[in-house]
Amino acid sequence: MICLIAQPMQSRLLHHKNILLVAVFYTVFITIALLSPTRDLPSPGIPHIDKAVHFFINSFLVFLWLLYNFLRKGNNLSTLTLIVIIISCLFYGILIEVCQQIFTTTREADFMDVVANSIGLLAGYLGFTFVKRKI
Repeated sequence: MICLIAQPMQSRLLHHKNILLVAVFYTVFITIALLSPTRDLPSPGIPHIDKAVHFFINSFLVFLWLLYNFLRKGNNLSTLTLIVIIISCLFYGILIEVCQQIFTTTREADFMDVVANSIGLLAGYLGFTFVKRKI
């Protein structure tokens, strides 16, 4: 009985419009977070923790946009769409670094953040391919 109830709920949660809402909200949220001043944030005391943050932020970013497009296109994702999403997320990460350098006084661009972003994009893609097989 629970399986019969859970299945439609899972189907509704994985509707492409719901994933779009989450992806847009997440993108706006991380844009604001990554461009906000950092002087009031406590230091975690862990060297290079920001690289891990960039990794996870970007892995989830690409995962959400891939999942949205996969569900929107009826569980099909063309190679072109895949490449466009990954390149767009890569350019988004680079743009955030440039904006940090130009528009903030407490942050600066860091090439290693772009490297962490890129590795995160790859991890997000791999996570998506794993989840895609389960859907």
